[in-house]
Amino acid sequence: MSSVKSGIIEFPTEKVTFSDSPSRARRILKRDDVIMATVRPNLLGFGYANFDTKYYICSTGFALISHKENSVAQFIYQNLYSRNVESQINKLIVGSNYPAINSSDVQNIKIPYPPFKEQQKIASILSAVDDKLKVLSEKKTNYQELKQGLMQQLLTGKIRVAI
Repeated sequence: MSSVKSGIIEFPTEKVTFSDSPSRARRILKRDDVIMATVRPNLLGFGYANFDTKYYICSTGFALISHKENSVAQFIYQNLYSRNVESQINKLIVGSNYPAINSSDVQNIKIPYPPFKEQQKIASILSAVDDKLKVLSEKKTNYQELKQGLMQQLLTGKIRVAI
């Protein structure tokens, strides 16, 4: 469950065969599937499988959403972050200590479906924004690490500043 956070899927380094996988990891992932956390969905554990899924499975703590003909999977994925879908999910959540929604409830979530070409355009624009945000986030992380390194060198006296 912790491998999917706000659109980022962290791939495990260890390999496990399907027959040796835990009973909670039994959902077979297909390319263009949308992954939606059903446990603590308010933490936005959503992902989009835009990679070769031949060797990947998911936990049963996720719902796998497959797109139908005349729908764009990435459009469905982007809609999971909308206020409309968030509101629907919040109404479906049961439990307070371990909030979750039933996988069967996911099929009842309503997503607007504009014409196919419009879905493609919307998904493309939002994906470009996601890509830009990812680049900016990586830059921020690099600058923070640089700052931390410089501060350490200043505090230890390795670098002196002329006053």
